[in-house]
Amino acid sequence: MYKRRPLERRAARLDALAGSGDWQSRIDAGRRQLEHWEAQTWRARSAELAAADLQTALRRITAEHLAWNRLKLSPAEPVPEIDGWRIKAEINGKLKEDGVMGMVQAIAEHQPRILIEQLSVSLQRGQTLRLQLGVVVTREERAP
Repeated sequence: MYKRRPLERRAARLDALAGSGDWQSRIDAGRRQLEHWEAQTWRARSAELAAADLQTALRRITAEHLAWNRLKLSPAEPVPEIDGWRIKAEINGKLKEDGVMGMVQAIAEHQPRILIEQLSVSLQRGQTLRLQLGVVVTREERAP
């Protein structure tokens, strides 16, 4: 009888917890949040394909906002916890007349997300820009 009381109290607490809210709505909200995050995540079958996708996206953005630029991608770093990679890029260039905000906005609005790690703008020789970026890529599931 003595050992049964703690178990009965625990069962009562678990019953109260189970009845204390709309769990299905919480599950649905969590699923929607997960879908939102997954939509912002880079996916690729290999690090090389991910780097090519990033390079294509950055070339499109830089062509619109920079008069000239130099783009350098670092080798992909494995991230075993997510079975993926981290890819960093550095852009150096001269801004067109519309300034830095248009480029920052284009990067911020890009889907999947690109993280701006460091940004510096110099007024010497026009407006020159140095930008360090990064993305985290998860391995894309292969079709059966």
